[in-house]
Amino acid sequence: MPASHNTFCALPLRQQMHLVWTDGTFMAARRLPDQVVALYCLYDFFCEVCYDHAMEYVLRTHSFSTTPTFDDYADPITLNDLLDLES
Repeated sequence: MPASHNTFCALPLRQQMHLVWTDGTFMAARRLPDQVVALYCLYDFFCEVCYDHAMEYVLRTHSFSTTPTFDDYADPITLNDLLDLES
């Protein structure tokens, strides 16, 4: 059953992760020095899952109902990258 954003925020981490894994749609991921952050679309909101890759452990979630900017998730694209696509 779909959960509202407020209901999701009130859940313990384990239950939040269950909803993310079963009902969420993976959108993108980004790397930080000590963790990976994965972005999911879940019902009518978004959820970032912060994951310690070395320890294989979910650290926390961050959810929000506004449309995210994908700037943090986009790999830097250079002009050379674009030119390589043409050859």
